[in-house]
Amino acid sequence: MYNPYANVDFQNVIHVPSANHWHCTTKARFLAIYNAGLKHFALTNYQPSHPTYPLVGNEYFNITAEEIPEDIIPCPNSEKVNFADASMHITCPGSLAETYGHNWPAEEPKLSWRDKFYLILSQLQYEDGGGIIINHPVRSGNTPEFVIEKLLYDNRVLGLEVYNHRSHRDYGEKGYAFDKWDSILSRGYKCFGFCSPDEHSTPDGYVAGTDMRLSNYGLGRNVLLLPEMTEHEALRAYRNGSFYGAYYGDRIKFTRIEHVGDKVYFETDAAEKIDLISYSLYGKEIVENPVISVTGNSAEFTVDNTTIFVRAVAHEDADTSVFDQPITGEKLFSQPILFKTHLDIAFEKASYNKYVKINGEWRYGKLYVQEAGGFREIPTVKQL
Repeated sequence: MYNPYANVDFQNVIHVPSANHWHCTTKARFLAIYNAGLKHFALTNYQPSHPTYPLVGNEYFNITAEEIPEDIIPCPNSEKVNFADASMHITCPGSLAETYGHNWPAEEPKLSWRDKFYLILSQLQYEDGGGIIINHPVRSGNTPEFVIEKLLYDNRVLGLEVYNHRSHRDYGEKGYAFDKWDSILSRGYKCFGFCSPDEHSTPDGYVAGTDMRLSNYGLGRNVLLLPEMTEHEALRAYRNGSFYGAYYGDRIKFTRIEHVGDKVYFETDAAEKIDLISYSLYGKEIVENPVISVTGNSAEFTVDNTTIFVRAVAHEDADTSVFDQPITGEKLFSQPILFKTHLDIAFEKASYNKYVKINGEWRYGKLYVQEAGGFREIPTVKQL
């Protein structure tokens, strides 16, 4: 099993709003991001693809040490967009790797995704912190199988963005990836879910000193749970999954996520409702369980020997949905507590969501088990 909150002391922890994906090329935009409540600055850019780090002396905008707020944590972040053999965007909080951005020189061969991942991970600031995140998988057309392949490359590939605000607002509502996340988790793969703004600008008519979130900009946070406000601890939280996703990041918060015996406890300071999302394994069937909705600011989940994972969604306003747009009520998204791994779920002689040729016809998207008489189809996901 894997519990990302096992070593979190919720009584003394600091809740630090971060974003793994926010572009910044001017000092005015930097200050606007600060006024939107961000405290951990893992700023990204890809033209060229160089980290905006350190803040003083970065190549994108001029700022003095005196102009940088004292209550923030700067952080390198390597964003990459061009691969020879894959279509995806990624960020890597904690990496100092530099490459070309969108304007890759025609005369220079692009790197394969494996070579570029190796380059990025070889330049991590800390051995035990940071990692690669796959950005806006819906907008990029990345399937769960695509993401799983990247997760298996290296345990420093952390997961995917489950909400990308700009992809929803500006790219035809392609910001939500909770279904892809649950599909990956239901197969027993450790995969963290990230919420990001991915903004490239401030709203039209933005007034300096105001909060852009009031104009439907800059939503999406990873709230890091830190024992102290340091760059190293922030990157350790990313690596270990010791954070929760949020839309705003500073309106309500989780105050307890704990696994004790056969119970998992989720508590908040001021949520009106908590939804518990879980999957179970019955024989060779992966089952999506009914969502358990609990009114109030706390909920508990009972684990049994079928449980694959459980995660929680806390609602500031019980009458709002995760998918409401424009966003008005805060939502918190816990990381999953994983009770079975993909090794527990792997079926002997099985082809899981891969192409299989049966009676001369290629099939995709199901689980097929080879038996003496041929292939037998097993439903991969079944709703009760």
